[in-house]
Amino acid sequence: MEVLRGQGPRQLSRAALYALAYVAWSLPATDGYLVSYFRANGFLTVEVHDVANLTAIDDLELAKGEAEKARHPVITRSRPMQVERLSDALEPGTHPAPRLEMCRDDEVLLLGDGPPGAKAAASIYSWRAHEGAVEVFPQEWFNNTLDLGYQWITGVTRDSASGHIVGHGIRLDPFELDATNTRIKRSL
Repeated sequence: MEVLRGQGPRQLSRAALYALAYVAWSLPATDGYLVSYFRANGFLTVEVHDVANLTAIDDLELAKGEAEKARHPVITRSRPMQVERLSDALEPGTHPAPRLEMCRDDEVLLLGDGPPGAKAAASIYSWRAHEGAVEVFPQEWFNNTLDLGYQWITGVTRDSASGHIVGHGIRLDPFELDATNTRIKRSL
């Protein structure tokens, strides 16, 4: 996000306020907020920023370097107004989760690791942020038969027509999951 900043009668400059590294994803948010999530240290971390409280990043390259050193992919000079964490090792099923009113959608799909000891190497977390619940769907098809350092799921969404989860990834064909949300119904 960039904003024009006045520095005199005719002088305007551009300054970044907020940036995401490639390992962070933005989530649908209500007006006036930015919501993002990233995976680190065994958690899915969700941060909420109030747009009105964002301050200029004077040196974006320096800020990117600082964020990389800190292993924190949300680049901003402002503190988040809310931070929530979900364990990246939840078992299949429904679990209590933090409420997050700034999410625009009733369901937010997040990508996490598979449960420890399971054959699934990835899970989809269906977070109902307004209800305070998360349902975990291990991706049984995404396992050691794939080259896990070379292939991975990068995004999922729920198809409004079928109600099924669809997704895509690096070196993976786009896919649609079956009604269990754990197995591929078909490649797209």
